[in-house]
Amino acid sequence: MSSSTATAQDPFAILGETLETAAGALDVPTAHARESAHRAAATTKRVVGSGVYSLSYALAYGSVFAATYVHDLLPDGSAVRRGLSDGSHDALSARSRRILLKEEAAASVPPTDLHGSPDPHAAESHGAPLRNGHVDGDTRTRIDALAGQFDGER
Repeated sequence: MSSSTATAQDPFAILGETLETAAGALDVPTAHARESAHRAAATTKRVVGSGVYSLSYALAYGSVFAATYVHDLLPDGSAVRRGLSDGSHDALSARSRRILLKEEAAASVPPTDLHGSPDPHAAESHGAPLRNGHVDGDTRTRIDALAGQFDGER
């Protein structure tokens, strides 16, 4: 007698095979759940990033295109046309100045050691904020006041 004949006659054998098949089917998705979650997260991040980019692009393009379109429609001597022109030039100049100041600030930061300290004697300040490698005035005043408390001064 073959196993298919035996399983056809035994309802418990049919139930057992069904449960084994169902349990095996549950193990496969569980084993791949973590991988699927990582893929879903990466896809979601990519879609959201693409949406944010598209929204930013549309906002920038729409505002600049609308302003230039209105600018070109207005007569040459119009106050609105001059205002749009002067405003756009000033905005670009302000942006250039901001970038230049940022680059100068980055270039003027003193080199740091492995611990991020700009000054080899910075440990003497006991974690006080540093400005150009030195403790600033307010911090120095607070440190002196605390030191005075230990000396009996108030």
